[in-house]
Amino acid sequence: MDGTPIMRFAFGVTPVPERFRQAASLGTFSGPTLVRCPRCASRAEVVEFAGRPRLSCRACSLSREWDGRLHCLGEDGHAHVYVRSPHTRSWIDESGRSASPTGWFSGQEVSFGVELWLKATCCGGHVLWALNDQHLDWLEGYVSAELRERSPNSPRAPSASHSVLARKLPRWLKSAKHRDEVLRTIGRLRAL
Repeated sequence: MDGTPIMRFAFGVTPVPERFRQAASLGTFSGPTLVRCPRCASRAEVVEFAGRPRLSCRACSLSREWDGRLHCLGEDGHAHVYVRSPHTRSWIDESGRSASPTGWFSGQEVSFGVELWLKATCCGGHVLWALNDQHLDWLEGYVSAELRERSPNSPRAPSASHSVLARKLPRWLKSAKHRDEVLRTIGRLRAL
């Protein structure tokens, strides 16, 4: 036996499908966020330093402190800058209106507005991205799993094991028909 769990049925022995039970949110993936350096296009990192994000590149020695603004690409493809309102502490856009920044969904690091290093196009033009190697491992586990568990109380209610992050993944990424292409793309990202 190779250690693969099996189920015995009247008609034979069947391998048990791999289950995915790992809960996660974007905050789960500690460690540096890997980005493309805005100066030399090499691999750089965004890390927490003294409670604030810091961008640093070993290739060209670039080092930047976060200025407190979020830089996001809107659904329209245009760059937007958000700052904290001094009165309400909520995010506001350039015109002073309350806003909800959504930069992560474009494959962009929001503190400095730079492109993520682990980012590739797959499945008909969709963008697959990861913050770091831990995030890539989680995505690979999720996509390769044949069973993704939900709460036993309701087939539709997500449990802790079917995490916040899993619920927010786009449908194309969850689709079994894209599994092979997504896993090949994850392999390409690992090689970067």
